[in-house]
Amino acid sequence: MIAAPQLENRAPDAFLVWYWIALLGLVAAYAVSACGSRPGDPIRIRLAVARSPFTYLPVYLAEPLGYYQAEGLAVEISEFAGGSQSVQSVIGGSADVAAGFYEHAIETTVAGKPLQAFVTMLRYPGMALVVSPRASRAIEQIADLKGLRVGVGTPGSPTHFYLNYLLSQHGLTGDDVGVVAIGAPATAAVAVEAGKVDAAVVGAAMIVLRQRVPQLRVLAESFSPDGVRQTLGADEYPGAALLAKADWLESHADSGRRMARAIVRSLHYIQAHQPDEILQQLPAMYRTDPETDLATMRAFKPLFSIDGRMVAETANVVRRVLAISLGDVRGSQLDLQRTYTNALLPD
Repeated sequence: MIAAPQLENRAPDAFLVWYWIALLGLVAAYAVSACGSRPGDPIRIRLAVARSPFTYLPVYLAEPLGYYQAEGLAVEISEFAGGSQSVQSVIGGSADVAAGFYEHAIETTVAGKPLQAFVTMLRYPGMALVVSPRASRAIEQIADLKGLRVGVGTPGSPTHFYLNYLLSQHGLTGDDVGVVAIGAPATAAVAVEAGKVDAAVVGAAMIVLRQRVPQLRVLAESFSPDGVRQTLGADEYPGAALLAKADWLESHADSGRRMARAIVRSLHYIQAHQPDEILQQLPAMYRTDPETDLATMRAFKPLFSIDGRMVAETANVVRRVLAISLGDVRGSQLDLQRTYTNALLPD
């Protein structure tokens, strides 16, 4: 007579235990789904980059060297024809971080879409204004470009801003030339060599062209300290950088710090190794002719920052150059400290 009531009391207790177990399981599953990962899983970073592996070398080295993995990151790289498209993918939300030029941070912030550079990779921009060996007429100086077709990576890109600044220093404006998009290094080199443009602002393509066109005429360059002083009036000029929305960096500070540490480790690796050793770490899909690749690596190695830091004085130089091309920047009272941060860099 006593046993029956005891069994009746245990059944509801067992039911409640299983009910709470099931409920907790559902809550845990929902939490995993909502945040997209489980504790201990790598942190996913969607990185957009222009396909220019020497310009953005630290980004491409961090994976084979294991630096992303060491920081607990799973970095998914999407490549674009130019830095402008990479930046737009961040603004549009399809990427978290862009590898682009610092100019984009100023341009977009003035336009009400604030981006911040949080790792500065290049201390010299590594661009050159070169003349096509098949130019439609003789070109001896920048002023001779009036009325001709001049190539840039993409319209509104740093190569375009550099061109406009050079033209302004020689009595011309951007409207005095026909601007032609020639894309990434490989297509840019072909366009110049084949005479599809009379001249062009190129990056890594300059090394390829020098290999193919020994008498290549260079009207201006920013690969060397002297070139930067002569063409931009500065000792340094921040170029390639990691960029992200300011609010993303605020809400994902830990992810930003991990990414910054990985890229700074890549910068340290570049400083500590010879060009041939660095080249061996670059994924094979980005290597072409060994002689040209080695020459390009030798040209780009001195351009990279040591610590990834932005300096206020050099940021002002970028604004000065941009003001030639962009009226919004020219008329803005923008506080440049909104466009970059060193706070996520390792000490």
